[in-house]
Amino acid sequence: MAENSMDTPVEAQADKKMSTIAVLGIFLVVGLVAFVMMNSSQVGQKNDLEALPEAAVTEESLVPNEEEVGEATEEGTMEKEQNTLQEIAIEGGNYYYKPDKLSVNLGDTVRITFSSVDMPHDFNIDELNVHSEILENDSAVIEFIADQVGEFEFYCSVGQHRQLGMIGTLTVNE
Repeated sequence: MAENSMDTPVEAQADKKMSTIAVLGIFLVVGLVAFVMMNSSQVGQKNDLEALPEAAVTEESLVPNEEEVGEATEEGTMEKEQNTLQEIAIEGGNYYYKPDKLSVNLGDTVRITFSSVDMPHDFNIDELNVHSEILENDSAVIEFIADQVGEFEFYCSVGQHRQLGMIGTLTVNE
C-alpha cells in the first residue's frame, strides 16, 4: 500500500507549531547573541581606556610649567610663586644611568628626557609613581611633581638590570 504524501490536518497543525517554535527559538538566540556582543563591545571600550599608558593624561601633565601660581595671604593679596621646572637628560645604557644622582626641590616639576642607547631599558621611581615605557634606542619624556622629601631609588625593571647595577638616586630637598 502506498503512503499518502498529504499530511492529515493534525500533522499539518503540528508542523506549523514546530515551525513557529523554531522561528521563535532562532529569534531568541539571535537576540541573545546581539545582546552579549553589544555588552562585550562596551566592556572592551572600557578596557581599552584602562589600558592607556599612565603618562597619557596624568595629574602632573595638567600642571602649568614655569607659570606664576598665586596664593592668597591673610590680607587677601596674592603672593606670587614660581613653579620651578627642572629639565634633566638621563642616558640609560649597558646597566648604568648617566647621571645616576639627581637633586631637585620639593614642589618642582621634573621633566626627564630618558634615552635608551643600546638595549631595552626603562626608568622607574616607585615611591613617586614614576614609570616610563620600555625603550630601545629611543627617547621619552617623563614628567612629574616632586611631592615628597627624601631619597628615592630609580631603576630599570627590564630583566636583571636593576640587580646588575642599573640604579640611581633622586634626592628631593625641602
